[in-house]
Amino acid sequence: WVGWSGFNGGSSNGADGLAALALINTNAAAATGLVTWVVIDAIRGHVSISGACIGPIVGLVAVTPACGFVQPGWALLISFITTVVVYFLLLNKHRMFFDDALDVALVHGCGIMNFDILF
Repeated sequence: WVGWSGFNGGSSNGADGLAALALINTNAAAATGLVTWVVIDAIRGHVSISGACIGPIVGLVAVTPACGFVQPGWALLISFITTVVVYFLLLNKHRMFFDDALDVALVHGCGIMNFDILF
C-alpha cells in the first residue's frame, strides 16, 4: 500500500496538487477495497486475513489509471464497484477452467477491465 502510494503519487513528477490528489485517491481506494471485501466476507459469514489483504489490492489496481484525474468520491465508487465485481468473480473461479493459484489474473486483469468498462 505504501509502495503503491509512492508509485501513484510519484507519477506526477512533482510535489504538486496532482500528486496530492493521486495520494488521496490511492489511499481512499485501498481503504474502500479493504472495507468492502471484509463487509462482504462478514455478510457471508467468514472474515479472513487473505480477504483483508486482497481487498486493498483490488482497490489499488482499480484506481491506478484514474488516481490523478478523478475526485476522491469517484475513487471510492470505482474501488467499491471493482471490489464487488472481483469478489464475486473469485467465488466463481472454479467454473472458469484456468489455473490461477494466486488469483492474479482476476484481481489485476478484471480490476483494470472493470475500470475500462466503467469509464
